[in-house]
Amino acid sequence: MPSSDSTQPLYPNLDTLVNKQFTEKGQLDRRTNYYAITDDGEDVIQERQEWEHQYVDM
Repeated sequence: MPSSDSTQPLYPNLDTLVNKQFTEKGQLDRRTNYYAITDDGEDVIQERQEWEHQYVDM
């Protein structure tokens, strides 16, 4: 089982995505949060995929 230290970068990265409005954060219960991609997040992913297709033949 991985130690809790292995997940430390996860939450700061999720917070960054929330701050950039690429994801939204909600609370399921007192101990559990959830994260969901926003329309802006979907747009950024689509733009990145289009950029990649310019340089990589898939």
